[in-house]
Amino acid sequence: MRYTYIIIGLVFLMCACSEHKSQTQKILFPDQIWENEEYTLIDKIPYDIDKDEVKDTILVYKIKDWSDPGDYQRLDIKLSSGELTKIYNLGDWINMEKEQLDRFQNINKLKSKRFLITDISKEKTLLIIFGWAYASSPGKLTIIELRKGNLIPILQTKFDLLRLEDLDYDGEKELIGGGFKSQMQLLVKQ
Repeated sequence: MRYTYIIIGLVFLMCACSEHKSQTQKILFPDQIWENEEYTLIDKIPYDIDKDEVKDTILVYKIKDWSDPGDYQRLDIKLSSGELTKIYNLGDWINMEKEQLDRFQNINKLKSKRFLITDISKEKTLLIIFGWAYASSPGKLTIIELRKGNLIPILQTKFDLLRLEDLDYDGEKELIGGGFKSQMQLLVKQ
């Protein structure tokens, strides 16, 4: 009788374990992790990142008691498969300003002021996160390709994105912008 209860218990345990999806974790930009690890959840955005017709979750975090420029410093992207990717930026990610919201509203697949998700070709979708600009220096632009559930870092540098346009007619849009205000003024006039 005792063995029957043990076997029944093991069967229930195996069933419970098989129903839980295994969770893998990936970290992008580990050099940007806040040492104290004290983050506060400020937004939860549903979006189908991996295009499996099931909404995934983008969690937006701010460093607790952060007083320097920057609206948020971490994104957690939880896919329906159980995979978790944490993306860090120590400091200066900001919500899109009104000018950026207006400029990119027609191509942003996500109705959010936090960042831009857009297709640059039939095969490529990008997550674009804007940084805080100061004086003649643009903010840090973070670009991550969303490829079949994989998040691939493409760029993280100071750059002011003005528009996306297929300049060479190859079916893939180029990023148009500049690294300094003087460069950007020339591009805007063209």
